[in-house]
Amino acid sequence: LEAYKFAAQLTFGTAFENKFIHGGQTIVEPHIDFDTWELTFLYLAGVEVSDRWSALGMIGVRPQLSTDDRRDHVDGILNLTIFADVSHRMTCGFETNFVFGERERTSVLLMPQIDYEITDHVELQCGIGPGFSASETEILTGLRLIYSR
Repeated sequence: LEAYKFAAQLTFGTAFENKFIHGGQTIVEPHIDFDTWELTFLYLAGVEVSDRWSALGMIGVRPQLSTDDRRDHVDGILNLTIFADVSHRMTCGFETNFVFGERERTSVLLMPQIDYEITDHVELQCGIGPGFSASETEILTGLRLIYSR
């Protein structure tokens, strides 16, 4: 465990007979020792292409604040995910996540994922994929439990 992650999302509205949706998201991520905090501010836009296919794009910034001022910085984020509905409760996705900042912090993540609706309000999302940066290539896993109203 490296950090805790909390997020809140707000929908601004829909258009084109609910085929387009957009909103904002804020993520607060304190590292486990609470000496470093990452804050993420995103604009989100989603589009439903067909009954099966959809896409979600995100763009934003991620400031990092720490007790050591030399580690403070702000990075940009660009994310595109393509989704395919497999069944009434299961969706498969492919997420691309680009973080751009100083050379050592610029990275790309490619993560296939599965989303499963446990109930009408609770969803489990998991994925695994390679992350690439200037210094290393590593396999990353993600697990999210999502509650929505």
